[in-house]
Amino acid sequence: MRYPVLLALVSLLALTQVQAEGIYSISHAQWTQPKRVETVLQMPAIKSVLSDFEKSPSSQLLVLYPGGDEGTLWAHDIKAWLVSLGIASRQIELRPGSGESTSVELQVGSSLFGMIR
Repeated sequence: MRYPVLLALVSLLALTQVQAEGIYSISHAQWTQPKRVETVLQMPAIKSVLSDFEKSPSSQLLVLYPGGDEGTLWAHDIKAWLVSLGIASRQIELRPGSGESTSVELQVGSSLFGMIR
């Protein structure tokens, strides 16, 4: 192979673009609003995640949440809602480590589990 560095760079660029797509955020203020199916389905992040799963049902979802008890409860609540909306529990991984203490990050992709952020 004559161009291994170029091939590696192109592969990395493609991987970066795939990871950049399918990343959504739910703020604490959004999630603490009273929840009914209609209101949850109107949340932009939830709409986008469900749309991504409709296009690619074998996708996986990584939920990055703020640490601590409150963050853990928040992540489990989001997971429960997503399961009730049709995403299989085995396709969702919860992991502490969202970038902000006031939001949960949802990452949809084909092979997210085990990825290091």
